[in-house]
Amino acid sequence: MRTRIFAMAVAVALMTGVTQSGAGSVPMQTDDPAKKLDVLAGHWQTEGAFTGSENKISTSLDCRWSPQGAYLICEQLVRMPNGDHRQLTVYSYGKDAGYSYTTLSDPGAKPTSGGI
Repeated sequence: MRTRIFAMAVAVALMTGVTQSGAGSVPMQTDDPAKKLDVLAGHWQTEGAFTGSENKISTSLDCRWSPQGAYLICEQLVRMPNGDHRQLTVYSYGKDAGYSYTTLSDPGAKPTSGGI
C-alpha cells in the first residue's frame, strides 16, 4: 500500500510537470524526460495519524540521483506503532517503457515493480 501511495504521488508530479532541483541532484539535459523525476530529489519528512486512531506514523525519505545520473534512488524509513519499516525504490525512464520503479520493502523482501 505504501508503494502504491508513493507511486501515485510520483505520477501526479510527473503529469503536472513540476520541476524542482533537490540536494544532490545530477544535472541532466533539459530535453531529457527523466528530468521530471528531479521533482522528488531531496529530503522529505511527513507525519500523520491513521483515521479514527491515535496511532501516529512518520516518514523520512531521501531521494538522490545515482552516480551516473540514470536512476533516481529513494530510501524511506517509516515509523509506525508496531515498529519501523524501510523501503528502497529505484525510479527510471526508458524511451520504450516510460517511467517505471522497482521497490524493496524491508530488507530481504521480494521486490515489486510497476509503471507510472
